Amino acid sequence: MLVAFLTFGRGLELKRVRIGGHELPLEPTGRSLVISQASPTVQVDFNILPIPGFHVGLDGKSLPLEGGWPPGRRTATPEPLADGPHELTLQTGDRHRVWRFNVDTRPPEVEILSPAQGAFLSGNTGILRGKSEAGSEIEARNGEARVQTRPASDGSFSLEVPIRHGPNAIRWEARDAAGNRRTGTLEISCDQTPPRLELSLDGQPGGQDGELVVGTGSPLLRIQALDPESGLAGLEVRVDAGKTRPVPLPAEGKAAEIRLPGLPDGLRKVEVQARNQAGGLSTGHLEFLVDSTEEFGRATLTLGARGRDVEELQRRLADQGYLRSADIAGHFGEPTRQAVRALQEELGLRVDGMAGPYTIAALSSRIYVNLAEFSLVLVDWKGEEHTWPIAHGTPDHPTPTGSFVVADLARDPTWIPPDSPWAREARVTPPGPGNPLGTRWIGLDHGLVGIHGTPAEWTIGSRASHGCVRMTVPDIEDLFERVNLGTPVRILAGNEADPVVSRFWP
Repeated sequence: MLVAFLTFGRGLELKRVRIGGHELPLEPTGRSLVISQASPTVQVDFNILPIPGFHVGLDGKSLPLEGGWPPGRRTATPEPLADGPHELTLQTGDRHRVWRFNVDTRPPEVEILSPAQGAFLSGNTGILRGKSEAGSEIEARNGEARVQTRPASDGSFSLEVPIRHGPNAIRWEARDAAGNRRTGTLEISCDQTPPRLELSLDGQPGGQDGELVVGTGSPLLRIQALDPESGLAGLEVRVDAGKTRPVPLPAEGKAAEIRLPGLPDGLRKVEVQARNQAGGLSTGHLEFLVDSTEEFGRATLTLGARGRDVEELQRRLADQGYLRSADIAGHFGEPTRQAVRALQEELGLRVDGMAGPYTIAALSSRIYVNLAEFSLVLVDWKGEEHTWPIAHGTPDHPTPTGSFVVADLARDPTWIPPDSPWAREARVTPPGPGNPLGTRWIGLDHGLVGIHGTPAEWTIGSRASHGCVRMTVPDIEDLFERVNLGTPVRILAGNEADPVVSRFWP
């Protein structure tokens, strides 16, 4: 009894205050504690058995405490509290203490933004992106790997999670300041193997020894892209430095085939990219030579082109003083490209070093037609003049006058009757004797008008055609060999006050 009296005589002292398992400072600091229990146990410890005169309150209401062990401990469990702010008060004699706390029983909301459930990824890591409650802690586990982060002020977060080839189950957990938890599992697959890619051009596989040569400016590219794990997501192709264009995905296991139209003669490069669902990328390349013709003027010539047409180009460049005779070798190399650029710059053409239609036309012949004189004059690339007699259109079907260019060249053409009343009863005539076009057709960029041969040689020197210019078969064959696509053609009535008329028909 003496011991108890002496202890009590020391006075009542507060030793500990706990709520929901969290210890509160004996002197309130004003900071608000966050707890996750709706009915948190309140525990107050005194140094001695408390005497009447102390009071514990919760949100302004008295909170009855029960005794326990040790003798100085008092506890109470309140009715469930609503989520939000609350106050715990303690009155001991003239001391009044207030602790503020928040009840938060709801687990944090989590939105996984990427990757999507069931997605395919590549590489050794996956970036887990999402949004959650600011101030919470996010943890992701994949096997033995574990990473953590906290969301930014706007709730966004990202975690770099190690992944392995094959299926992965990423388990994530979000914990808020109150200790509430929300968990989930993200099932993804990892494909660390890029697609297998094989290319061929006009049936010739890429990567073979030697030079890949195609004989057309529109070769067929075959793309065999396989990805048995995640599957193909996209195919793209680019020719030389052109724009990348998508290729429609073929059926599973099949090859994609696309035509590459309009390629100029010379060395060309094709790049193909295949991407799988995981983002894995494979790139394939083909380098090949387009050699579509030996006839000068038929195709645009670029670096790497070869053949008689290139030799003819070089001969004409040398004759005009742009290329050395020693560089005439039938191979379009850098000296030829520089010579073409010099010609283009001097003539005000687009300077690209490619021998296209306008450049070839500048090195080619020019045609002048005088309808009144029934005469055609060709000035060749050497400046020599060649003159032939012609027939032209009747008054009902006159030959148009003006400036044109050669847009089509055909040997042994088939005559197809035009959609015109005068040809209503006519039939298609194949090449051979009696063909209204003779053996050669030089089409102009003006409707169906052109220069052609005729089996009716007695009409030469008269108005006899339906608008075209006619020549004898030997004459048209001679002219045909001297012109190119793009050759300028000027047709005059013959009564113009034009220097061309006085020059050729004084």
